[in-house]
Amino acid sequence: MSDELAFADARRQARASLLGTWLDGGTLKLYTGTRPSTPDTGITDQVLLAVFQLADPAGEATDGVWTGELPDPALILDTGTPTWGRFADSTDGVICDADVGTTGSGSAIEVENTSFVEGAYASVTAMVIVEG
Repeated sequence: MSDELAFADARRQARASLLGTWLDGGTLKLYTGTRPSTPDTGITDQVLLAVFQLADPAGEATDGVWTGELPDPALILDTGTPTWGRFADSTDGVICDADVGTTGSGSAIEVENTSFVEGAYASVTAMVIVEG
């Protein structure tokens, strides 16, 4: 069974715009380990590496693509490799999970370096979510 949907252009844009309003003033948390099966699944042995504060507005939607405003660098809380991130709204309600990679990787969340060292700072270089 496929879980991929193809929405009409107007619906893709509406979904991307709605996502943006949910993320206004929210957070992006980067973790190590295996991404949970759904955003409703709790964190188990994944290690929280960094918490980024999202702007308000958090980004802009164009042609069904939400592009995030780059957050300020965040303090790295533990040493490790970020493999996925969890977006939350301004009340810390979970919105969605996404993959993490280095700049140019094509991941939804891109960082300048995936070798995080506790006490240093990490920077997000791109946040892009494409509606199907």
